[in-house]
Amino acid sequence: MIQSINNIRALSTEFYQDFKKINSIEIDDNKIGSGAFGAVYKCLSINGGQRPAMDQVIKIFAEGTGNEKGGLETIQALQKKLKEEDAKLRKSKNIALLDHYPALLGCPQFSFEGIYKGNKVMGYSANNLTSLGFEEFKLAIDPEAENNGVPTDLSDRYDQAPMIARKQIAWHLAAAFDVLRACFYIHADFKAEALFVDIKKFRCAIIDYDSGAVIQDDDSNVPSTIGTPQDWLAPEINKQLDLVQQGEQNLINVNLPSDLWSLSIAIHYILFKFHPLFFLSVLSDDSVRKYLNKFKFPHVDCAFEFYKTNEADLEILHDWYVNYFENNLEAPLAGKIKSTVTDGYFNPALRVSANQWKTLLQVTQLPPEIKMFQSSTARVMTLAPVRFDWQVENAFSVSIDGQDVTNQSFSEIVIRRDKDVELVAYSPFGVVRKTIRIEVSKDKPQIRFFNSDKPVRNDQQPCLLTWSVAGAETVSIDQGIGDVTGLTDCDASPTSDTVYTLTATSWFGVSATAHVKISLLKIPPKILRFKSDKFFLRKKETIRLSWQIENAARIVIDNNIGDVTNQSYCDAVPEQDTIYQLTATNFFGLSERASFIVQVSRIPPRIAFFQSNRFIVMDDKGAVLSWDIKDAEKVYFDNNQEINPSGSLEVHPEQDTVYTLKAVGCFGMVSEARVRVSVMRQPPFIRFFTASPMMLYVGEETEIKWQVTQSETVTLNHGIGNVVHEGRLKSSPLRDTTYVLTARNKYGMETRAQFTIRVLQKPVLRNFRVQLLKPPTLKT
Repeated sequence: MIQSINNIRALSTEFYQDFKKINSIEIDDNKIGSGAFGAVYKCLSINGGQRPAMDQVIKIFAEGTGNEKGGLETIQALQKKLKEEDAKLRKSKNIALLDHYPALLGCPQFSFEGIYKGNKVMGYSANNLTSLGFEEFKLAIDPEAENNGVPTDLSDRYDQAPMIARKQIAWHLAAAFDVLRACFYIHADFKAEALFVDIKKFRCAIIDYDSGAVIQDDDSNVPSTIGTPQDWLAPEINKQLDLVQQGEQNLINVNLPSDLWSLSIAIHYILFKFHPLFFLSVLSDDSVRKYLNKFKFPHVDCAFEFYKTNEADLEILHDWYVNYFENNLEAPLAGKIKSTVTDGYFNPALRVSANQWKTLLQVTQLPPEIKMFQSSTARVMTLAPVRFDWQVENAFSVSIDGQDVTNQSFSEIVIRRDKDVELVAYSPFGVVRKTIRIEVSKDKPQIRFFNSDKPVRNDQQPCLLTWSVAGAETVSIDQGIGDVTGLTDCDASPTSDTVYTLTATSWFGVSATAHVKISLLKIPPKILRFKSDKFFLRKKETIRLSWQIENAARIVIDNNIGDVTNQSYCDAVPEQDTIYQLTATNFFGLSERASFIVQVSRIPPRIAFFQSNRFIVMDDKGAVLSWDIKDAEKVYFDNNQEINPSGSLEVHPEQDTVYTLKAVGCFGMVSEARVRVSVMRQPPFIRFFTASPMMLYVGEETEIKWQVTQSETVTLNHGIGNVVHEGRLKSSPLRDTTYVLTARNKYGMETRAQFTIRVLQKPVLRNFRVQLLKPPTLKT
């Protein structure tokens, strides 16, 4: 089942361009391996479907162990160091790190943090070593080891590998550990399960880099791991494992000397498939110390208390080992193995370094040698490939003409030019080269003939070109025909006098040419007729153009009519005097032309009448305009409003106005007519404005009446404001009051009327006095 790791934050070691930018990783959810540090999955693609150039496996660190972050930090620190080493090697030797040190092919290619099944995960990617031809080394030393249920014969095949080949595998391992030392990296858990071998190319590769540590300049912490017991571990590590089992400590502290012990033991396994102290029943400080005090490595007596007595053929194996060790193994190499056991077991400072192993194993290797290199011919006459045979010894890789031919003894190469074909045999112990000079034929192809069936083209039928060529790889003809390899004829349709060139080119770039000229019959088309059914138009209408032409390939009429090839007539609607020109062109580009003119009437439309029922309007009374126009296509008032050719319209001018009528004929001729309507301006008329009574006492009412005509607004003073044109209202003034009526029309003219109401005050008796007079005396 496919699962994705998304929201990637990745760091690439930059060995492959594919991994510079990673957004997602698609994996097969079925694990292909697991351990204390995590699980391994097969990488199906990256970035949503992109297949990597090199198959990858993905290791996801185990969750909840607390080591995920430390494992990621270790991997990323190593990546940065490996990137620096790659740059140095490319600059000094112009070779990539993984090409020179294949034992590092299993190193991290990119590390990442991401989301997998909803959880945050950390891990890294490495090359799928199985797809590169590698196999697990544990299957070579333990035929019964589990291989996912698939039987393997690696142990038997490894037994057949000569000692020189095993030394080469050991050299690869030592060289890789020397690079890791330069990176300040400690593997810490190196064992058979962490080593893969390729016995076809005699190389190995290291895996499981997350178990180790990169020592930083300012690192005050001692590197540690959670390693498991195994016989490649240094003695001091095994002691710590005992303490872990006893519960006295949790982690195993590691250092560079402990890695060197594992390297030395691994080299011995690579050479012999077993531990140097394979004959001891117990591997401990006590057993080794007693052994070294009593015997000289690799000798031992079967009566020794720690000698394995329960394994068959152990004595035979030990006798063979002692004999080979003393008589067949190079003395320096035997000396380093001996010092590893006798000195390095108890004194880590005396252990053999990776650089020492690399130098020592390199001395045991022979440089490449080219015994034989020959070719089937020294001069090439055809495109048949040249066979090269060789015999090479002691080479890691062999290339010929830049192509990898490792594990091959011959190759066939197509030679197209004079060249030196170089055979290169390479190993880390030397490079040898041999070259063979191969020359190609300089003979031109033979053009037997190149002809045309018609030297003069007189019709639209194509000409037939034919040819016969020998000794050519490619044949081509110019003038747009192109490649005609494998053909003997083709059509040509020249539209002008043309020279065709045939070019025949040999397999080696030598060319021969031949030429054929085809001329054209220079007779233009013949226009027998080109006319119109009408040549003068009084109104806009369709005319029909017709023609009869001979020998025309294309017919075109101007004035937006265009291509009328294969037609004998067409319609047009001229809108002005128009010259129609017909151009007839034959197949060879020769043209003939004919033309005629169609004229249109210049008579403008006739305005039968344009009049007004009133030429002077007064106040709100409007005027009615009426008209009748003949032979007009469009009629407009002067406001560009289109109207019918006949009709009427009521207008209400507010000032003296000239109305313009414009009539446009079919062919653009224009007639115009004008009508002037004047406006009679009179002020408003106040028929009456009065009040009754005009004199009154305070507190009494008077009624005001008025009537106004020809007015737009009527107003009364004293805050009364706008009133109707005819009306009445009552008022009770307290004093003499003058009322003003103002009438205003739409032209701003005013008329006013006014009157004054007299208000009388009633008398007031403030006080009075009565005086009695004496009655008059009546005189008698």
